[in-house]
Amino acid sequence: MRKDEWRLLEYGLLTAGLMALFLVPIFIYAPHFPKGLAEAILFVIAASVFLLSKYLEGRRKSKRSSH
Repeated sequence: MRKDEWRLLEYGLLTAGLMALFLVPIFIYAPHFPKGLAEAILFVIAASVFLLSKYLEGRRKSKRSSH
C-alpha cells in the first residue's frame, strides 16, 4: 500500500475508535439518548479528525518545502 492509503486507513481507524469510545457507553447506559445529540457527537468527531488530518498534512508539506 502507498503512504496515502496507509494515512487514510489510520484516520479512518482513529475516527472509528473515537466514535466507539464516546457512543458505545452512551448507548449502553442511556438507551433513550436523543438521536440528534448522537449525530452531533458524530459530526464533531468526524470534523475534528478531518481538521487534524489537514493540519498534519500542512505540517508535512511545510517541512518538505523548508528542506
